[in-house]
This record gives sequence, C-alpha cells and structure tokens, in this order.
Amino acid sequence: MQFLGRLLDTVSSVSTLFTNPYRVRDVPLSDYGGGGKFLLKEEGRMVLYKNTQYQSWDCLLMCPETPNATLRMFQVASEEDAMNWFPQYALKLRPFYETLPLKTETAQPIVDCIRNHQDWSSAHIAVETGLRECLKHNYVQSQINARDASGQTPLHLACERGELACVRQLLEESQARTDIRDRLGETPMHCAAKQDTPAIIQVMCSRLCSGVNELNNNGETPLHVACRLGRVESVKALLGGGAKCDVVGGTGYAIHSAMKYSEKSCVEEILTADPGQLQAEDSLYGGTPLHWSKTAEMCLLLLERGCAVNYLSKTGESALHILTRRGRFEAAMVLLTHGANANLKGQDGNTALHLAMKMDHMELIKALIVFGADVEIHNDLGETPGLIAARTSKGPNRKILLDMLCSVGVQRCLPPSPGSPPSFSNKAKPAGIALTEPSFPEGFVLSFPMRTNLMYGLARKEITEMYAFTACVWLRAKGSGIGTPFSYSVPGQPNELVLLQGVHNPAELLINDKVAQLPLSLPQDEWQHICVSWTLRDGVWKAYQGGKMKGRGEGLAAWHPIKPGGVLILGQEQDTLGGHFDASQALVGELSQFNLWDRVLKPAEVAALADCSSSALGNIAPWTDHDVDVFGGATKESLDPCHAGHRSNPSGPKQ
Repeated sequence: MQFLGRLLDTVSSVSTLFTNPYRVRDVPLSDYGGGGKFLLKEEGRMVLYKNTQYQSWDCLLMCPETPNATLRMFQVASEEDAMNWFPQYALKLRPFYETLPLKTETAQPIVDCIRNHQDWSSAHIAVETGLRECLKHNYVQSQINARDASGQTPLHLACERGELACVRQLLEESQARTDIRDRLGETPMHCAAKQDTPAIIQVMCSRLCSGVNELNNNGETPLHVACRLGRVESVKALLGGGAKCDVVGGTGYAIHSAMKYSEKSCVEEILTADPGQLQAEDSLYGGTPLHWSKTAEMCLLLLERGCAVNYLSKTGESALHILTRRGRFEAAMVLLTHGANANLKGQDGNTALHLAMKMDHMELIKALIVFGADVEIHNDLGETPGLIAARTSKGPNRKILLDMLCSVGVQRCLPPSPGSPPSFSNKAKPAGIALTEPSFPEGFVLSFPMRTNLMYGLARKEITEMYAFTACVWLRAKGSGIGTPFSYSVPGQPNELVLLQGVHNPAELLINDKVAQLPLSLPQDEWQHICVSWTLRDGVWKAYQGGKMKGRGEGLAAWHPIKPGGVLILGQEQDTLGGHFDASQALVGELSQFNLWDRVLKPAEVAALADCSSSALGNIAPWTDHDVDVFGGATKESLDPCHAGHRSNPSGPKQ
C-alpha cells in the first residue's frame, strides 16, 4: 500500500509539473544534487539538467543571493524543446539577472516575452516589462536600435505603449534613433500619435526628432494618424511641436482625415493653427473639408467659420451633391439652411434633386423642393427630376411623390392615381419654379384648408441662438385643436421649439423635448391672438391670449439656449430636421402675423399687438411676404386679421 501511495504521488506530481511547463518556480537547489539529475549545458548562470526521475529537461537560473534555492525557468518533456529554448533563455535573460535580483514574479513576464516574441531583443523586452534599469546594460545598449519582425525598434514599442520614462531614457541616455521606419513605413512619432500621450510627443519634438512630418506607407503623417483616431491631445502636441497642416497625404490633408471620421475637436485644433485649411482641397477629388463631412454637427462647424458652401470639387460636385447621394439628410439640411444652392449642376449635369429622385429619398426630396430646387431643370441626358421620379419611384412613395410634384406645378404625364388628393395651386411657388410671387401690400394669411402632411409654410430667415424668445401669431382654427402653428428643429433635436395642440389635448409648448401645458382656450373659426414667451433663466414661460396673460410657469428647459441653424416650419410638426410631417398634428385653418423675437416682450407690447395698435415685426423671424413661403397646396391669401372685420371681443377681430 505504501508503494502504491508513493506511485500515485509521483504520477500526481508529474501531471502538475507538465500542466504549465514554462511557469517559473522557486525550487530547492538540493533537488538537483542527488542521483537522476545530469548536467547537460551551462551558460553564465543558466544551467540545463536532464531529470530522469520525471523524464524532463529542466532549465535553472542560479541565484547567488539565495544559495539554497534556484529558479526553474522551464521543465519540458521534449529534448528538442529544451535545446531550442535554452540558448534563447541564456542569451536574453543575461542582462536582466546581471542587473537585477530576479524573483519569480519578475522573471515570469520576461520569459513570457521570450516565448511569445522570439523576434524581440533584450531591449524590446526591457521596454515591454518596464525594467528600465536593464536598458543601461552594455549588451542591451548594443541592441537599442534592433528591429523585430515588424521592423519596430524598442523606441517604437515604448511610444506605442505610452511609456514616457522609457522614451526619455532611450532618447537621452541611449541615443536611440528616431528616423527608423518599420515595415508600415512608420517612425516612432507615428506610434506616439496613435496614443493620447502628448508628453511623449513633446519630449520627442523638443529634441527635434525626425518623423513629425514624414509620411508612412499609407500616406499619413503623424498628424493624419492622430486626426484619424481622434487623439486630440496628440494633435495639439504635434501642432505645438512643428507638425505642418499642409502636408498632403495619400487622400488629402490631415483635416480631411479628421472630417472623414467626424473628429470635431481635431478639426477645431487644425483650423485654429491654420485657418487656410478651411478650403484645403484633397488630392483625390479636389474636395474641401465640407465635401468630407458626414454629420450636421461637422457641417455646422465649418459653415460657422465661413467655408464656401457652394464650392465645387474637381469632379464638379458641391458638398450638397455628396451628402444627397449618401442620404445624409440632417447634414444636407444644415447646408440648405446656410445658403447651399439646390440647383447647382454636378456630374452629368445632375442637381441634388436629380440624385435624391434616383434614391427615392422622400425627406431629402421634400427638403430640396422647400429650399428652391427646380423640379423642371434638365441634366445632360435631358432628364428632369420629375421624369426620374416617374421612372424610378416605387411602392407607397410613388403616389405621394408624384402628387407632391404636381402640387408644386409639375405637369403630370399620367392621370392621377385613384384616391389621390386634389392638386392645389400655390399662389406662392418655391424659388426654383421660376414664377414671380405676388406681393401682399395689405397683409396676408397662410391657408391650410385640409389636414395633410404636405401643406406647410417655411420661414426663410436664419435663426440665431436665443436665450429668450417671444412668438406671437394670429390663428383661426377650422377643426378641433390648433394642430401645430409652428415648429423649429435643429440637427439632432426635431423638438427644439414647438407650439401644438392635439384634437383632445391642451395646448403645449415644447422646448428641447421638455413640455409645458398652456391654459389656452381656442374656439373654432374665430381669429385669436396668441403669444408665448420664455427665458432660459429658470425656464420661465408665459402664455397670452387676446393680449392677456393666461398662465405662467418655470422649469421649462432651464438654461438650455435655443440652438441656431435650424428649420422653422409653419403649420406642421417636424419629426426630423425639416420634414417627416404627421398629418394628425397639422394645422387646419389660417395663420397670420407670425413674428419671433429673441427677447421677452413686455405685457404692454403683447397687448398692443393683440388690439392691433402695433404692427411690430419680430427681429428673428418677421412676418413679410418675401420671408415666408408655402408648399404642398398651402396658399398665401391677401388678408389682414386686424382689418378682416369688426372686432366683437377683446381676443381679436372676427371675420
């Protein structure tokens, strides 16, 4: 039984030992002083034994500081493995055990590097393990500029790992070269640019290290790399260290890389360092940064700095063409609200509307028509947008699209589909139809005769940022509820500012999706004067009807400024920027004298507007016939609510 127990113990020991044969272990030196152990090789302090008891080959590191114990570096069952690994261990471990007293926890990361990265020198291993003291060893010094299989030196590795202390030591004490390129053509500066470790870049730039403006095999400088990865702190450090913004890469300048990946902060840093990059043309298509934009936010950033919104690339395309072709609705809306010409011709003579028709993108089509896209303009093949729509539009969009085109004056090629709504003749046509708008010297109203998602008005004034506002309007509702007299949307927030009332719901004021219910009572078929005011300070709001305050409150979107650059629609609620209207929320009736101020009007001013003793115009969105357009069958009609008939009550005139 004792023999059987010893046998089981031996089997268990062998099984445990070979579970991880490369695990570094502390073992008694006396284990290798008896029989069954044969010394095979010895190099420096490294010794290789054949262990006949376990049929293994054991590599030991003799440690003078612990004469009764040793470190077993590996215990393998194959002589071939032992003979392969022993020379590498003996060579690469020597600088470490000659510099430091190695313990199990220190030695394990070193031997892991030896096994997992056979192409690494001892200098690479010292950087990876953070054992900087070993970089001073003479043998390691001889390998300071050694390259691994990927062509990287220890300095590449230190920069890539973000090891500032190692970088300093390699540069200052070891004189490591900074001009060596790896197999990707990257210098250590490229590796540093991939990390948000500006201190490393600053150290390298302070020593005038080469590589700050060098291109890798992909045509990228370190600044290109940092912009692509969104490493804004690295961008700052590179610009401060002499990186040039005007080095053209494989596809363009660094700003084009930042725009491609929508790295806003990187773009801002480049434009601050070199404002001329705002119109820099890429090397492939001759496109400006605006041509490379993908989001509304990035478009707005460039437009606010004054970039040319209608600039044509070498391929003859504007940024609007590109955004339309890629279906980026919100970004396209920002361009349109900042003066983009919807009728510029690009490749093959196509306008943005031609492209939107080919894609059957309803929201873009509506937006382009709203902003004056000519529905009758011909491309180089003689095609109009309407002809493309008739050929390519499929499914439920087809009927809606053809009816909408008919409503803005396009000749139908075929009779209308059964059940199509009747066509409405606009007295005010969009700016691309090339008809003259009538003037309304006696005032005008917008008429929305039926509940539909096609009829709406557009206030063409650009909306600036507002910290307070007052919006006033005359309304005559034809159905239950007032629908949506006005809605203002911005990129990313369709409900930036909305006044609406459902069929069986109270009137509501929405700001940044926050809601306040308004105590208004609006009878049908009677002209009513409504005003709402708000200030971001504590979110205080007031609601007026007929010149009298009906309610007030606070806490509505407090400290949230109304954002600029959006779309102000009359008669419809926007679910996306400039579109996606819902017929159930549409205004049915008439609307007039909508004015918007960027301040809170005094009660006396509101009362004067309501009793028609004042005709003050809003400084943000004034009620003038050339600042308001109608589409989709809504009409402008000559009428002034203040002179429509005898006023029978204080709430306003009644016709």
